Amino acid sequence: MEQIKSAISHRDIDYILKTFFTGSPPRLKDAFRMESDLWDFKSGCPGHGDSASWAQIAADVLAFYNTSGGLLFFGIDDAKYAYCGTQTSFDSKLFNDKIRRYCGDKFFVHYVKPVLDSSGRYLGVALIPKRGLQVVPLFADAPMLGGKAYFRAGDIPIRRGDETAILRGDNAVDYLKLLRIPNANAQFLVNEVSYRIIRPDWDEFVPRDSLCDSVLEGLQDERRGVHLV
Repeated sequence: MEQIKSAISHRDIDYILKTFFTGSPPRLKDAFRMESDLWDFKSGCPGHGDSASWAQIAADVLAFYNTSGGLLFFGIDDAKYAYCGTQTSFDSKLFNDKIRRYCGDKFFVHYVKPVLDSSGRYLGVALIPKRGLQVVPLFADAPMLGGKAYFRAGDIPIRRGDETAILRGDNAVDYLKLLRIPNANAQFLVNEVSYRIIRPDWDEFVPRDSLCDSVLEGLQDERRGVHLV
């Protein structure tokens, strides 16, 4: 598993293909005919207008990101674990454009198409990095289906085994407290004496007059390699 995590981190698609598949068209090796906390299979990549399916994909992506990173394979039947291919025209930019509404822009998912067959179908692989210090919540509500939303803004998706779990309310607070992870979202502040914000990813610049003056003074020094323009 550690080698797979390393391959995800380094975007080593050759290692991933060699590890998971054999033959042409690609056939899943027996050891990987299941879903786990590091990978998941989708029979197809959703269409451009399928907002409900993209909300589900976004939750899966953020669940992997908030846990240990992971892989989403598109074009693998998730019931038979057999290659079926997908035809939706996507690249990394378009993929991230679709999930950004829910996941924000603090990380980037690489979407590659390493296998293309004669019918135009392909195997799509989304490589999702592991989070840094900050757990990222969902940024927007999922579309309403049957009078209910799969998730709400502020919920936290995590990967538990072969499923995506959506944490909200007290469950989200308890999860952050358990991991002792700093989070700049005031919705999940933990009122605990020993709870320290180590290095939050602030969304807005926090000015400090003395430090700003020192930076400006240093930039105006002719001996520096950077000059104000």
